[in-house]
Amino acid sequence: MNQLFRGTVEQNTRIPDQQPATMDTMKSTAIEPQKSQKASERQHARNLVNSCSPVFKSERRYRTLFEKSPIAFIEVDPSDLKRYFADLRKRGIKDYRTYFISNPEVVYTCINKCKLIDVNAAAVRLYQAGSRENYIKNYQRGFVKEAIEGVRDAYVAFAEGKKVVEQELVQQDFQGKRKILCFKGAMIPSSEGPHWQMLITLIDITPLRQAEAELLKHKVIFENTQVGNTICTLEGILTNINPAYGQMMGYSPDELVGQHYSLVIHDSEKYGKKAGHFVQLLREGKLTNLEVLHQKKDGTIIPTLVNAAVIRNDRGEPAYIAVSTIDITEQKQLEKDLKNFKTISDRSNIGNAIYDLNGFVLYMNEAMAAMHGYRVEEASGKHYSFFHTEDQMPDVEAKYRHLDRAGHIRNVEIKDKRKDGTTFPILVNATRIEDGQGNPRFTALSALDISYRKKIEHSLREHEQALEVRNLRLQEMNTALKVLMNRSEDDHLEMEEQVVANVQDSALPLLEGLKKTNLNDQQKMFVDALQSALHTIISPFLRNISYHNDFSSTELMIVNLIKQGKQTSEIAEMLHLAHRTIDTYRGRIRKKLGICNAKANLRSQLIRFESDRRTREKSDSRK
Repeated sequence: MNQLFRGTVEQNTRIPDQQPATMDTMKSTAIEPQKSQKASERQHARNLVNSCSPVFKSERRYRTLFEKSPIAFIEVDPSDLKRYFADLRKRGIKDYRTYFISNPEVVYTCINKCKLIDVNAAAVRLYQAGSRENYIKNYQRGFVKEAIEGVRDAYVAFAEGKKVVEQELVQQDFQGKRKILCFKGAMIPSSEGPHWQMLITLIDITPLRQAEAELLKHKVIFENTQVGNTICTLEGILTNINPAYGQMMGYSPDELVGQHYSLVIHDSEKYGKKAGHFVQLLREGKLTNLEVLHQKKDGTIIPTLVNAAVIRNDRGEPAYIAVSTIDITEQKQLEKDLKNFKTISDRSNIGNAIYDLNGFVLYMNEAMAAMHGYRVEEASGKHYSFFHTEDQMPDVEAKYRHLDRAGHIRNVEIKDKRKDGTTFPILVNATRIEDGQGNPRFTALSALDISYRKKIEHSLREHEQALEVRNLRLQEMNTALKVLMNRSEDDHLEMEEQVVANVQDSALPLLEGLKKTNLNDQQKMFVDALQSALHTIISPFLRNISYHNDFSSTELMIVNLIKQGKQTSEIAEMLHLAHRTIDTYRGRIRKKLGICNAKANLRSQLIRFESDRRTREKSDSRK
């Protein structure tokens, strides 16, 4: 800085040239006494000091401005840097930007070519260097490798011959804190020959850039949030409208800008008690969660929740009003539904509860609380684990994991714990309640105490087991009875066959023999009657033991005799019929049995048919 003003000082403090001496002057000087000469020298010195005083004052003023300025000043000797640029030009480099980008180390070469001469106190404070000497010695610590592009662009501009360069740089102080700086460097010709000097000013614009970023963030939020945001003047004139508010009210933002906010307020809100809220806003500076009825462009009335704040300027004076508006139509409907649900739930005999996503009770009706032996106040706010034993928790947590995956559980049995420590079974149905965006918010749960049902089920199982034992016993008895009945039937059939055989083998032949004796007419009549009576007695037996029911009584007698192994001649003699007559009857029997063309023995066929009949009858009796 001294060199910047040195030329001016030397020029203004140069001693004026002496006037040419004349004869009169020389004579006067020669004869003046020594005292007069000394007085003249003192006067000349005073004149010289007086002539230099404005210059010294000017230099002190500039020095004071340099030292006391709140802006960081750095004085640099760029001689080596200028020579380095000249050397690059001699090497044929014309596109400095491409060269600097291709050779990143060149930037650090340029930094080292700059020799710091002086810095002011503001620069020392800016870099937290502690002292002027420390900064001049270690100024390279201020450069950030990751943000060297800004420094590179500044050196490219100087290399291209620009005398003044403005650039935004990211640097760091000696404590490592990064700052955004507004850099301005000026190449100034030196008063001492062809040399150049560089004066650099640095302004910390970090707060400005942070404020701009914050403003941009808030603007993005203002424009893109789903909450209706507006800004209006203190008189209520809308100046800024975000799309969400316009959509909420059925207007485009342009239709609302410049309108009074009352355009979208329902008439019932403009008068009476609520009309004073605007005055309250101006007096207290904010309104919180105020329910206001808005009227859309199509006339639809919607309930909204309004928050507003007065924004003040730098002087603390009210400047404008920021308002956020939320359409709570769904919330109001939900509140109505919840009120209806609570009314129904409170009176229900089924236990109902609502848990938050962490498992804590938000709501529980009296039935649910009483089911566990608590009052509603005691159960509210408790975690679901409060109503279970440690042994029950693994199963309960498994059910909740399924609820998280599927969104519901249906008719699931869970063990719960009462206040007195006893456990009981409940039947649970639970559902995740979601918001409008599909995000889970709560868990609604209903529970039914099934202790009595379980007791009945246990009793029924015991009765069923007892019935199964009794059924087994009855089946065993039925089997035994069937065996006895089958045996009795066999005995009965055997007895019938024996009766028929005895009559046919013993009684009838005797009667036939008796008829051949000399009987009178009355005796013959009695013998015929006796023979007819015996045929009548054994006729039912013959039908029971016969395979076919279409046989006549004579045919039945012949069938029975054939099964007994009697030959045709024996049967003819026993029945007093001709041999050919018996053959005719045998043919009829074959025809009725459907074995006319069969070569098998008639007796064998009759025995087989009789055996098959008995087998079928036994099978039917078992069924």
